[in-house]
Amino acid sequence: PNPIGVDSATVLYVGMLALVLGVSLTASGLWVQRGVARVHELLKQGGLRQTAGTRVQRARLILTTAQVALTMSLLVGAGLLDRSAHKLLAEDVGFSRSYLLMTGLAMQADPATKQATENTLRADWVPYQAVVRNLRARAAALPGVLNTTLVSSFPFSYNQSLQSYQAPGSEEPATSKWPLAQLYDNVEPEYFAVMGQPLAMGRPFTDEESRAHAPVVIVDASFARRYFRGISPLGRYFRFSTAEGDSPSNSSRVVTIIGVARDVKTYSSFGQKDDHPSLYLPGTEGSELLIRTSIDPALLQQPLTAIARQLSPRAALGIFGVMTSRLEEYVQSRYRLNALLDLLSAITLILAGVGLYAVLAYSVRVRMTEWGVRLALGATGAQLQRDVLAQGLRLVAIGFCAGLPLAWGISRLLSSQLYGISSMDPVTLLSVAAIVTVVSLLASWLPARAAARVDPMIVLRSE
Repeated sequence: PNPIGVDSATVLYVGMLALVLGVSLTASGLWVQRGVARVHELLKQGGLRQTAGTRVQRARLILTTAQVALTMSLLVGAGLLDRSAHKLLAEDVGFSRSYLLMTGLAMQADPATKQATENTLRADWVPYQAVVRNLRARAAALPGVLNTTLVSSFPFSYNQSLQSYQAPGSEEPATSKWPLAQLYDNVEPEYFAVMGQPLAMGRPFTDEESRAHAPVVIVDASFARRYFRGISPLGRYFRFSTAEGDSPSNSSRVVTIIGVARDVKTYSSFGQKDDHPSLYLPGTEGSELLIRTSIDPALLQQPLTAIARQLSPRAALGIFGVMTSRLEEYVQSRYRLNALLDLLSAITLILAGVGLYAVLAYSVRVRMTEWGVRLALGATGAQLQRDVLAQGLRLVAIGFCAGLPLAWGISRLLSSQLYGISSMDPVTLLSVAAIVTVVSLLASWLPARAAARVDPMIVLRSE
């Protein structure tokens, strides 16, 4: 919920961390070099083209494999979160999310008073409803609009509410102890067609039922499975709470089931379990306008804004949202650290590739004499090239194996954020292995090519 940014505390922390890391690396370098600090040992090691001491070589290889291990573990974490985001975004939400637009009206404050109280925002509910219905009628005539409907709430709207109901067959009298359901009220006959949410059973509301707020209800499939397993719920009835309180006679009404709709996802059930079924009640006083289009819904924002201005001097287009964009924004907010982890993974991948290249390039340089002798004895450039590539792949394989425990630990930490995949997803592991292998081959190719192009006459003459 908190924004991510750079502040003074972050800068101070990063500065202290860089200082500690720099001192640690300097100290480790001095420790590595302490065994070869004497003059006679330096002379014993030979010239520039001789290999470094065992301690230096071991430290170099350890750092390189550690880079590969860290890179692999970060790539696994980033891959798991990215795949979870894609899985969540591709989840079936129970309705057609494409070409679906949500909007409404926002009544501005009276210009004379400049006060934004509840009364001045909507003035009188009846005139407000008239303006909203005019907006719907004008919007239905726009090119590219297939169907429209008004409703009080819908999946992934910002004004969803839960309401209690008496379970069919239950005799519990106190409404405060009744189970809760996701409520969608003021549902018009066109609602399910606009949402692209086909009924699994029964029929939608009629115009008369919506206008009269008839005591009928459409339940979702989870409600039918919970209370009417194996039998048809159509024609069955149950009591529905209309207000808070413990007395069902004063705050509830009996409704009859006329249809069963597909289960739909909401903010509370998107990517997680939700035990609240959905109930749809008829009505014609909805304030949210849903529009099914045949064109890009974003293209309708400008004409709808112009229509709102024409309808009333105090009317303005309210929240304008495309369903696909709203779902993407929700997924991005849930996985808002993905981009940062992807960036860190890319940086470590580049550093690991550069480090591997540096190790192999130095190894080729100090082994020039060996390459020259081998070439003079009949070895081919392709053989030398394979040797260097094999050396690089060995380092990567060791680093990959060393990074598996760290990757497992990171995946366990991220397990609560994963959706639709396991903490050690094989697709992610294989993808990371392929990426690291390709980068390693690229980093090893230049030193390998240099080894294959060694001229034995020049090398041996210089010796």
